[in-house]
Amino acid sequence: MSTDADAEKAEQPTQKADGGGQTQFADADLDVSTRWVDTQDLSNEFPFTRLLIILSALAFTLFVSFIDQTSVSTTLPQIAKDLDAFASISWVGTSFLIANTSFQLVNGRLSDIFGRKTCLLICMALLALGDLLCGFAESPVQLYVFRGIAGIGAGGINSLVMIIFADLTTLQQRGKYQGLLETNIAIGNGIGPLIGGAFSQSSATWRWTFWFVVPVTCVSALAIFGAVPKSKVEGSMKEKILKTDFWGMALSLASVIFLLIPVSGGGGTYEWNSPIVISFFCVGGILAISFILVEWKLAKIPVMPFHLFDRTSAKILFTHNFITGIVYYTDLYYLPLYYQVILGYSPLMSGVLIIPLILSFSASSTTAGFILSKIGRCNPVIRIGYIFWTAGAGGRIVFGENTPLAVVIVCLIIEGIGIGFSFQPVMIALLSNTRKEDRAVVTGLRNFLRTIGGAIGLAICAAVLNNILIANVPAYLAVGDAPIQLSSLLETLSPPDRAVVVTAYMRGLRVVFCLGCPLIGVCLLTSAFLTDIPLATAYEKNKVQRQGTGIAEGKHEGATVEQAEKNTEVLGSGANREV
Repeated sequence: MSTDADAEKAEQPTQKADGGGQTQFADADLDVSTRWVDTQDLSNEFPFTRLLIILSALAFTLFVSFIDQTSVSTTLPQIAKDLDAFASISWVGTSFLIANTSFQLVNGRLSDIFGRKTCLLICMALLALGDLLCGFAESPVQLYVFRGIAGIGAGGINSLVMIIFADLTTLQQRGKYQGLLETNIAIGNGIGPLIGGAFSQSSATWRWTFWFVVPVTCVSALAIFGAVPKSKVEGSMKEKILKTDFWGMALSLASVIFLLIPVSGGGGTYEWNSPIVISFFCVGGILAISFILVEWKLAKIPVMPFHLFDRTSAKILFTHNFITGIVYYTDLYYLPLYYQVILGYSPLMSGVLIIPLILSFSASSTTAGFILSKIGRCNPVIRIGYIFWTAGAGGRIVFGENTPLAVVIVCLIIEGIGIGFSFQPVMIALLSNTRKEDRAVVTGLRNFLRTIGGAIGLAICAAVLNNILIANVPAYLAVGDAPIQLSSLLETLSPPDRAVVVTAYMRGLRVVFCLGCPLIGVCLLTSAFLTDIPLATAYEKNKVQRQGTGIAEGKHEGATVEQAEKNTEVLGSGANREV
């Protein structure tokens, strides 16, 4: 009991009594001289109708981005066949993921310096350009390079939309509105594979999977340009450039690229003991250490400030994002593979059968948002989410060649509820455990950890699946170790040979599916060590921090905790207390 009390005391903002017996915030971590000056806080500045228009534009942008990310999965067999890229087709996803991950960290800080709206529109242009070029690709290398360009744009969109969302809303309001964003993410995840499957099975061909995104992105960009307010950035272009942590950004990008290429290609494209894998790991490790030293000792406005990790709860929540990234991305990639290879469904139907996961994710995310707004605390919602997610992931362990479809769907619904109850509440908990002016870098780091978790998880699972296929598929069938190659050849095999391949696939997929339950179980257990800061308390603490100069000079009178909780009372009724 004493340990928990001490932890909570350490995590809570420091308080002191003023002359009238009131309680004031005096954050021990507040360093006015080195604190990033927050100029982009737009919370409580817009009436409800205007805010809803802005959030709708942001939500539609996320919808487009996630369609782009997920639509390619069901087109891979056709792409591999047309471009003769069976052995390397996984690099369609790998190049996208590496580019996406590499720029997650820098986007947050760049938006602090150059403005959110400007950076978001640039990222949308990169997404449209990358997809346009992908549609014209005539070789595998061209496709992978162009997909990387799209990955840079998509990664920026995902981070910047969430950052602008945090700019526009207070912690208490965020729960009410998060359902709008999460619903569009879920629908984008669900519709994407359907679009890809439909194009790949039609006369339009897989190229229209990429071209389809271009005009939709342009429409979304027009909505952002017209609806989202211009960022309140200060200073001339020269001053902005001088603020930029170029060394940190360069080292961050280079280290992630050098580490993710061997992680993604090792065991498949390259042998793990090959010179290129070893050299890339060595160079990447040196660059990563250099990045940490630069951010720790040299950078004036670092891309990744180390004070983000001061609180124990923040460390735990960042770790949770890494772990959930592993499980979530492997779900999205390997569930369609299970449907197609093991259960024999078409690419289009495999996309349809992901919908139960998406719908439950969407509905539970909206529900979690309203519960969060009502109770004003994140931890109960997060724990409910992890309980459901652990149960759903545990159900996937029993998936096999003869598993009834109803059992699969029930497990996916349970897992979707868990994802919906944990994803955004974890983000809100992170923001309540960090300073408001750090919200851009917090959001960028959170997305970076989730995405790099996905990249590492996919690499591990691909290596496991490839090794099991090599060990269990006869030599005369093992024309390549790429799963997409064998799956596309299933229809050409005799029934006995097909049974051998399917059995080997299922053996590998069962190992992949067994990873989810213990990993999310770790998140559930460690959530017991989170300090549950009430959102009203976190809001008041951030408000005091934004008036840090006044505190330093002794001019800020502060507000009581009781006043904070009264004035920022966690909203369920909503209509009379809109921004």
